[in-house]
Amino acid sequence: INVAGAAQLNAANVLVMRATSTLTTSAVTRPDSPSNQSDQDASVASNIVSSSARLRIADSARLSVGSGAAVLSAANTINVTSDADGTAGSSSGSAVGGTVAVTHVGGDTTVELLGTSAVTASTLTVTATTDRTVMTRAKATSGGATDNTSGTPTQGQTQLDNNNAQTGQGGDSSIGFAAAVAVTHIEGTT
Repeated sequence: INVAGAAQLNAANVLVMRATSTLTTSAVTRPDSPSNQSDQDASVASNIVSSSARLRIADSARLSVGSGAAVLSAANTINVTSDADGTAGSSSGSAVGGTVAVTHVGGDTTVELLGTSAVTASTLTVTATTDRTVMTRAKATSGGATDNTSGTPTQGQTQLDNNNAQTGQGGDSSIGFAAAVAVTHIEGTT
């Protein structure tokens, strides 16, 4: 919601402005019959999502409530599942290869009063809330995986490289291969 310029909103008793966003998404993958090369990806699940809820009062905009309350709120609810399960599905018993689950969640939840904007009310309540539920899981195939040392890197190798995966707290050495790789990135402001 954007109230800007010289806009004027007037209410007699109560003024409620709510910006809300709800996002639910799921990527669930299982190995299938072609999952028979141990140096390739058997199951890849990926969610790259952004969800924002913004209420912005800007410039010289005015909100006025004659004798009551003004409530300005933003609420952002995000539910994401990325599940690459090498032990499930019709080919799980014979599947080989790597599994990869990636989740990237972005987006802001904000209520802003900017410029020379003003709110006139007996009480003013301003809230911004974000509720994120994220599940990212990769389970290795029963037949496992082997390092792909030639040709195009697998998604698992690419994710390990892109995320600077290392062993130990001091980053003793790089990790270039894993049978199951799960990556979660969450960013955004509230």
